Amino acid sequence: MRKFRLLIAPTLVSIIGLSLLLAGTAWADLPSSTPAAGETPGRLAAPMVAADGTYPPVTPTPTPTPTPTPTPPVGPVLYLTFDDGPNPTWTPRILEVLGRYNARATFFLIGSNIDAYPSVVAETLARGHSIGLHSYTHTDLTRLTRAGVNSELARAEAALARATGRTSTCARPPYGSVNSTVRDVIASRGLAMWLWNVDPRDWARPGVSAIVANVRSYAYPGAVVLFHDGGGDRSQTLAALEILLPEFAARGYAFAALPCLAP
Repeated sequence: MRKFRLLIAPTLVSIIGLSLLLAGTAWADLPSSTPAAGETPGRLAAPMVAADGTYPPVTPTPTPTPTPTPTPPVGPVLYLTFDDGPNPTWTPRILEVLGRYNARATFFLIGSNIDAYPSVVAETLARGHSIGLHSYTHTDLTRLTRAGVNSELARAEAALARATGRTSTCARPPYGSVNSTVRDVIASRGLAMWLWNVDPRDWARPGVSAIVANVRSYAYPGAVVLFHDGGGDRSQTLAALEILLPEFAARGYAFAALPCLAP
């Protein structure tokens, strides 16, 4: 009996040793919890084969574009927009301030003002800004019939074409007043409707400090900010821009125009 036990003991040792060797090999094949270069700490690299045994799809190399596309701004962006122009007094002064800070903006113009001040529209384009439509007479479009809304936009488009030979793909209803008819007509004309995310209420002339405080409080990367270059005295708007543009530029913001001008 003692001899039988002595024979079993080496056999058990051999079996245990072989088990430990196999276990060590299995653990060596598992992903390490230490992140490799480029991985997020605490997360394992994605497996090369999905759980169902299939391989992940391969993203094809895109075909090079024959014409270069604009490089998007690096870092946070604000989209400054101006309503109710062009104005022969305030629009050129706002253009000058924007130029000093390499800021691009979008001007939503009233058609009757385009007809009255075509040279100001031409200067706006020459300085690299974008233009959208803001109706022809600045009426509340929700009070009009479908034909009336169509007429307001068509007349604004015609005014812009007369002044610049260009067409716009953007519209902003006066007062931001919208209903289903207004939406339908804008879409049927192939236009994109742009409202805003931040309204500093410069149209009410609340004071320069109030305009600045509103933008500081509510602006965020990608926000569309509403200002006015027409419709009255815009000296407060101008003074607020003198403060806001260098301040946001120092925070790394770029100021870009909306994609509103057709090629």
